[in-house]
Amino acid sequence: MRVIGIGTSLALLAAAPAAAVEPEAFLERLAAAYAFMGYEFEFGPARTEGDAIVVEGATVAIVQPEGLLGPVGLDIELRFEGVAEAKDGTYTAETLSVERIAFEHDTGFELFAFTVDDVRMAGFYLPPGEVRAVDSVVLFSDLETGPMRFRQDGMEVFSLEAVRATSSFSPPPGTGALVDLSSHLVVEGITVHIGPEKDDAKTSMVIFGAPRLEGRMEATATWAMDGLVSVEPLRLDFDEQGALELAFTLDGLTPDVMQMIYETERRAAEMRSKGKTQTADEVEMQAGLAIIEKLHFVGARIRYDDAALASRLLAHLTRQEGQDVSAYAEGLLEQLSLTLANARAPELADRIVGEARRFLADPGSFEVAVAPASPLRLITVVSAAVNPAGLANMLGLSVIANAGDENNDDGT
Repeated sequence: MRVIGIGTSLALLAAAPAAAVEPEAFLERLAAAYAFMGYEFEFGPARTEGDAIVVEGATVAIVQPEGLLGPVGLDIELRFEGVAEAKDGTYTAETLSVERIAFEHDTGFELFAFTVDDVRMAGFYLPPGEVRAVDSVVLFSDLETGPMRFRQDGMEVFSLEAVRATSSFSPPPGTGALVDLSSHLVVEGITVHIGPEKDDAKTSMVIFGAPRLEGRMEATATWAMDGLVSVEPLRLDFDEQGALELAFTLDGLTPDVMQMIYETERRAAEMRSKGKTQTADEVEMQAGLAIIEKLHFVGARIRYDDAALASRLLAHLTRQEGQDVSAYAEGLLEQLSLTLANARAPELADRIVGEARRFLADPGSFEVAVAPASPLRLITVVSAAVNPAGLANMLGLSVIANAGDENNDDGT
């Protein structure tokens, strides 16, 4: 998953704006903006073509966390259209297009390769002055890509057919202080290849019914500058397998808190580069506690909807153990009950085991949700973890199996 994040970041970061009349000045400010977020960029020669800026090549490194990637040379052409500079020094660009981004990264153990085709971004905005955390969320508004490919030692392990991301800002950048934003992400044609070895391929065929997983992802997020951030929901759906849905809401994540996070990462990286690893760890721990103090937990839920994966997995494990399905399921429930007994919350344990029993008997859906009566300080939630029963009551915990499925036996 770390490689996927790196590849996606490169697709976004290599796609940054340039300048209207003085490309070098714009690229210098652009590099400074991304340096604030833990990236180092060096751009190749740049030229102007009317209101377009064309950049030949770039080198990128991800330095926060320390030494995560790079430097990686990118043999690409970055073409920005509709580049302009406002009177106050703000740079804007209507679109950016890149035909292909490709790079390889040797970890010393494995060789990873990444490619993405037909990158197109729109709505770039780079204000003058010192870079702040809020600037990072308005750098661009739209992103589209063609196919992405991730290879490990020459074998494709993960691919996407298209990515579409759009963001809207209120008010629009440059017309006043940002109040809130909304973003929507769609990832089409996800393919995860499983088990290059024959034995692994056989197992995946039994469990997944195929040597690969195919699906899509969709997510919507909102962030108000007064601190309320919500993901509602993020849904990962794999054909003939199942779907996982996640939603949560936090309060207190203001631009100032984001600024603290970025500055802490930068300070820690500088310390580690000087060999002061213990000091860097202490700085991160202190900042982490300060950040948790500022955040409030509003609610969250995670839901799994089965589409035959659970049944296939249960049948496979049952055959391996030489048991029938019902006996194996009872064994799982007994193990779950013993684990929950350590929590010393018998009513909660009985509730969870009962819902797990319903799901194993007829896999449909399984949802865990928390909805406290009012927002809770995150530090309070963490501290209350020593008392599971009290924490469950505090969070308004609910565990429901096959919710809404009871009336669907006729297929309606």
